Amino acid sequence: MTDCLVPEELLYDSQNRFATNAIFWETNNKKTREKYPPSYTLKLRDYAPEGFDTLPSAYKVYMEAIDEYDAAIKLVGNMANWNQLCGLDWFMSGGKFPAQAHIGLKAWREHKAAKVKSEAMAVLKEKVQEKDTTAAKAVLAEIKDEAKGATKKKAGRPNTQNNTSSLGKEAENFLKRVK
Repeated sequence: MTDCLVPEELLYDSQNRFATNAIFWETNNKKTREKYPPSYTLKLRDYAPEGFDTLPSAYKVYMEAIDEYDAAIKLVGNMANWNQLCGLDWFMSGGKFPAQAHIGLKAWREHKAAKVKSEAMAVLKEKVQEKDTTAAKAVLAEIKDEAKGATKKKAGRPNTQNNTSSLGKEAENFLKRVK
């Protein structure tokens, strides 16, 4: 199990409440920073503010995590704290007080989905080079979905016979071109 990247006591105030704003450089005001030093930055890369140690980028931690649960545990130690952050409009949407420069968790999720998709496509392409027709079918299906703009599925039971045979032939042709 992944542990929190910072000592968990740094994530709470003197009354043992989760310190949502205080943990980030951008949302922790100068007066609060002395008592509750920030643990992370919301910037897209690590940040070394004058007079402080380098702060890890919460965005980078999120992007390098296996999934959102893993990121939540690494950043704030538990899902209750993560859910509390997710309930804050400025954290979810970004561009709002007190984090005007933050792009928001919604954008992080889109970036993470694009990264995961890219990594999956890289694995499929390796399999295509190994002449794996199932991988070729998956790559072709993905290319078609992107070209169509990912249209909605038709209602009713799918006709797998027609879809499989035409996609199978396309996959075989695709593999011939890859040689």
